[in-house]
Amino acid sequence: MLIINLLLGYMIAFLAGKLISKLKFPQILGWLLAGVIIGPNVIGIISKDAMAIPTFTVIMNFAKTIVGIMVGYSMVFKKLKKAGSKYLTITLSEMIGAALLVFAVFAIAFVVMGIPWPLAILIGLVALPTAPGVNISLISEFKAEGRFTDILKTVTGLDNILANIVFYLFLALVQAIFSAGISVDVSMFDMMALPAIIGLIFGVIASLLIKNSKDSKTDLAIFVSVMVVANILAFYVDNYILENPSMNFIIIGILYSTVYVNMVSDEKLLSVKREFHSIQEIGLMCLVFSLGLPLNPKLIPDHFLILITFIIVRGLGKIIGGYIGSSLANEPETVKKTIGITMTPAAGVALVFFNNAATTASVLFPEYLYIFTVALPASVIINDVVGILLSKYAYTKTGETNK
Repeated sequence: MLIINLLLGYMIAFLAGKLISKLKFPQILGWLLAGVIIGPNVIGIISKDAMAIPTFTVIMNFAKTIVGIMVGYSMVFKKLKKAGSKYLTITLSEMIGAALLVFAVFAIAFVVMGIPWPLAILIGLVALPTAPGVNISLISEFKAEGRFTDILKTVTGLDNILANIVFYLFLALVQAIFSAGISVDVSMFDMMALPAIIGLIFGVIASLLIKNSKDSKTDLAIFVSVMVVANILAFYVDNYILENPSMNFIIIGILYSTVYVNMVSDEKLLSVKREFHSIQEIGLMCLVFSLGLPLNPKLIPDHFLILITFIIVRGLGKIIGGYIGSSLANEPETVKKTIGITMTPAAGVALVFFNNAATTASVLFPEYLYIFTVALPASVIINDVVGILLSKYAYTKTGETNK
């Protein structure tokens, strides 16, 4: 019954995407709202029990890997080498811009209100990441191509990697400075290095096999089959060997396709990308829909001031940081004005960050634990609905849609 409910949910999400696209909104908005509405906190067609079964986890893992694969398409070493440090400059600038501005605003507010200001450090850290699924979905739906699209895909990939590194390093620093006497139940090796190794190894295997194949259908079959094997292995290791499941499956996808795009010919690359399109559409829908399921709109009124301040300040930080980074990278005015806007969505990895920040807050500031377990997670609903619409607006300004 739980599996039937899951399948029904995905069907509803598909129809919601089609319906909302008729109203000239991105399909991704329909997928997200469908997840929120039929999730356990509203209608309850999909319950928390359904979200706890292995089938749901497996679907999520595959969907995350597919998003990672789409991000990895842009990691062509020749292009990255030619761009030098430009992509890194833009990524660090938009991340740090959001984190610093959120920290500054909340630190000042907390001092005035008599709340411990170090709490603002944790809030600044959870402002770092951008949701890769949102940008990749929009790129796919808009059939976008061009300079801005290339930059966005690369910056989105780097953001997903660097945000994790910065977050966990500074979280450990906060714990050490303020003597929390705790540690986050995840290691950098388990979350990032291990999935990177899996993606790298299986990416090499897929590339070598495809180099010797004779037609595009065989290429696609190899690409998908090796990806499936990589996911099965990663799922087994994550759930039955590691003490705490923590692998970032997006990293598997990024490394898998990064190896592939740098090892095979342009002809084989294009044939697989073309044939893989329908699969990636399904993966994107499943991921975005699933991210909406745990969100609870009923909590928004009780914590509106905190969450709206976080959304606005974080968004401004992303926009300002993106503008500064693009200026330092000597990018055109279109990129300067739009890159930060497209980095505002924050679902997915942000929810993981909220959970780990809550672990620290539960010891250092237990009376304010609700900020990370209730208020900020509720902000994701507003943040992503607004972020999707802002990203659509930004893309229309680039002139790179429907190519």
